[in-house]
Amino acid sequence: MKNIIVVILMAILLSCVGKKSTQDVSFKGSWKATAFKIGDSLANFDISASMLNLKPDSRYSFTNNIGQVEAGTYQVYDSLLIMTDTTVRPSREKAVQLIKIKNDSLIFRMNYKDREAFMYFIRK
Repeated sequence: MKNIIVVILMAILLSCVGKKSTQDVSFKGSWKATAFKIGDSLANFDISASMLNLKPDSRYSFTNNIGQVEAGTYQVYDSLLIMTDTTVRPSREKAVQLIKIKNDSLIFRMNYKDREAFMYFIRK
């Protein structure tokens, strides 16, 4: 009986390891940045040129406010969007938290220069 309980517990634990979220994937598509909040203040630079494209094949591209482009692959685990920029060597991985996902809006929580920051997007 003791062995059966151990086997069941092991099976439950193993089934949770590496499991991807079953969260709705409505965040896929093209997004335009509308605001960038650092701490309690809006950023003092224009982010209107910033664009994020999340493709159904788990590829992404991001153009920042000064026209620099990064691209690569992404994965979603629970509320984390993990992006791997493959345009640089070695590739860089970064994660943002998906705070709000609606059909027409998206909010990321991230770390910017060691401060909590939020980036707001609307669907393009």
